[in-house]
Amino acid sequence: MSFKKVKKLKPDSFFGVSKIFGLQEDTFSNYINEKDVALVMFYDPKSPFSKLSKTHFVKATQTNKRGNVAFAAVNCEDERRLCLAENITNIPSFKLYSHGQLLSDQGVVNDYRKIVNSVMEAPVLPPKPTSRTMAKFFT
Repeated sequence: MSFKKVKKLKPDSFFGVSKIFGLQEDTFSNYINEKDVALVMFYDPKSPFSKLSKTHFVKATQTNKRGNVAFAAVNCEDERRLCLAENITNIPSFKLYSHGQLLSDQGVVNDYRKIVNSVMEAPVLPPKPTSRTMAKFFT
């Protein structure tokens, strides 16, 4: 039996805090699928709008009180294919997921309280069935 090596996530250096993890094409799906609620900021480090939203995103992670919430980011300059796959047309963009299922998306956020409210009010959807869970059901 072989196991796929899981890539350890690192904090995204653009934000300078340990609570916002940088996602790549090979870590994105697993990460958002395993979280009750995940808020992902898609950004370009050179964009002034990304820099503006960064401040509010960081403050939201520091004031969030809800458990099992993940904050992550995707650098669209480095992860162009992932951003295209996620239909990112404006930078920055925020997408809110529950167990990998898209709940909402929005553009520039200039108030951390809006971010916190969207996370606090997000419903937790049941996890999507995987081939592994389906195999257990049929055996």
